[in-house]
Amino acid sequence: MNIDKDQVCDGTLDCEDGSDETESLCSETRFYCLNKRPLSVPMGDVENGIENCEDNSDECPTFTKKTGFVSSPHDLVDGDFLRAWLWILGIFSLVANSIVFGTTVYQLKSWHLEPLKKAFTFFIFNMSVSDLFMSMYLLGISIKGVQYSGRYCYHDVEWRCSIACSILGAFSIVSSTVSAMLLALMATFRLISVYNPIKMGSVKTITFVMPVVCIWILGLLLAFLPLVPLHSGYFVNSVWLPNYFFPRQEITKLELLGLVHHVPLFISNASTSQMNWFQSKNFILQSFPVIKIKGEYGYFGESSVCLPDLFLKVGSINAWEYSAFLLTLNFALFLYMFCSYMAIIKRSRRMKSENKKNKKMQTTVALLIFTNFCCVVPISIISYITLAGASYNPILYKISAGFLLPINSSVDPIIYSNEVVNATKKIYHHLRKTVTDMRSD
Repeated sequence: MNIDKDQVCDGTLDCEDGSDETESLCSETRFYCLNKRPLSVPMGDVENGIENCEDNSDECPTFTKKTGFVSSPHDLVDGDFLRAWLWILGIFSLVANSIVFGTTVYQLKSWHLEPLKKAFTFFIFNMSVSDLFMSMYLLGISIKGVQYSGRYCYHDVEWRCSIACSILGAFSIVSSTVSAMLLALMATFRLISVYNPIKMGSVKTITFVMPVVCIWILGLLLAFLPLVPLHSGYFVNSVWLPNYFFPRQEITKLELLGLVHHVPLFISNASTSQMNWFQSKNFILQSFPVIKIKGEYGYFGESSVCLPDLFLKVGSINAWEYSAFLLTLNFALFLYMFCSYMAIIKRSRRMKSENKKNKKMQTTVALLIFTNFCCVVPISIISYITLAGASYNPILYKISAGFLLPINSSVDPIIYSNEVVNATKKIYHHLRKTVTDMRSD
């Protein structure tokens, strides 16, 4: 059977044996769907944001070079080392903070604790709870990474638009924000106890409980506010919208609002000039019933690890002011904590008694300042530089998200409590004794 030259590689089987549409013949102009439904699509439709193949394989071809801040086409977290690191941090943080949680609860049940010691035990208890949020975040991301392993590209849009991703992102904000405020509160109590020990010797329970309650309320509010569906759509960056207006499915909020204003007036009698975000979405859905918004890329949908864009530029995303506020808050808390502990150390050096206790406190303070400096200051400095208009290497985001942000949740229980170290020693001695007994037998 003879066919015209135009019928070769046109996506239609014209020859009975299919020889006019073979992959070896048409690979330069056609992409062949993995499930062969349809058999192939034009190469120009590959990675255009629209699902042309039934199995979505045209959006995740083997030759794709699409990568995110942290992800690759195949994995939610790119790199074997980083994936292993997140697992290690998550598990260690969960175990260590669970030990601190259990021991501080046991200690708080005692009626014989001195008021000031009880206050700091209560602070450490709450610190362990806030750090447990980070461990849940790390393990949640790691588990999802295993679930999507090898095929993340197929799930990227659905994952970043999901409520599960947003909740995990909120957990990370709860942990970092509450921990920073608790550290500042502990610094305040230590500062007062050094300069006015008599007054702090009889501190009342409400004096340290109420500030902690306020910290948790503020921390939860700051973390979960981006999940609230505001009428202004402040925390929405873009929408997942299969459509026939744009050659892709991810449409920015500004593009959708522009589409609303350009819809011919004869479609609807409504005025589009004063519409808020909710009304604009409903207007599009009512005007074009075949269109359906499948999801929204919210505040935590910027990357596969569900963190907001850490390094912002003015106007880069809708909620850049909110991110700048959170970064500034954490940086200001660090500066306050640094100045407080410097004053504490200066005061302690003048005290001739309790030298051993003072040295231990100074060591704790040094570790505290060092770990917080490594975690908070680099991210804040880079963020302020990018806000001024400078560009940055994407590897900095991966380092910040994978190493700097979560490290405190693992280090805090070691710095603030001896229980983790004591438990590790007990396990080590028990294992050593077991091995020795086995050898003697």
